[in-house]
Amino acid sequence: PHMSSQIFVPNSTPSQRRPVPAASRLASIVVAAALLIAAGPSTLIASTILFHTDAQLIARSARVVHGRVVAQRAVFAGVTGRTIYTVTTIQVIEDLTAMPGDVVEVWELGGVVGGERLFVGGAVSFEYGQEVVVCLEQGPLGYRSVAMGLSKFDVLRPGGAAGATTMRRQIGDALVVGGAAAAERSFEAFRALVAQVT
Repeated sequence: PHMSSQIFVPNSTPSQRRPVPAASRLASIVVAAALLIAAGPSTLIASTILFHTDAQLIARSARVVHGRVVAQRAVFAGVTGRTIYTVTTIQVIEDLTAMPGDVVEVWELGGVVGGERLFVGGAVSFEYGQEVVVCLEQGPLGYRSVAMGLSKFDVLRPGGAAGATTMRRQIGDALVVGGAAAAERSFEAFRALVAQVT
């Protein structure tokens, strides 16, 4: 396999809520991936994420969605039409930013199509049936996570449906630099933070 590395720097300007142009945080990764895929069926991209607080991630988000994963597919897309993306469909339980829409599709770089595989270290991982909270921004193909695994949480209910709800990050093998992100936090506290920031 071929190896590349990328540093992801989310835009932390609090008041900005707009579509992100093609020259944004994934543009360089998409170009690198497209070039590398042409060299072989298996490509690896390592990721380094610069730390941002949850408030900064929320401020960067077009939507903050609490929902359940109901479908997933991998496709070729992008500028060349040969970059692999995984598209996850989330049924919205609650949009914490009060945006309309019962379903949202999340486009993330990486996946497997036929015999070709693109692995991105630190990429967001979704599983069918999983309950999640994810901070989303508008990318060139649709919504995507603001800061890869730093901005996606699994929703856990250790005490059952009536118990307290916990959110847990899945950073994976990405390197987060510049700070330490809390692995877990209260869902209610996070909802209150969204209301405060937005």
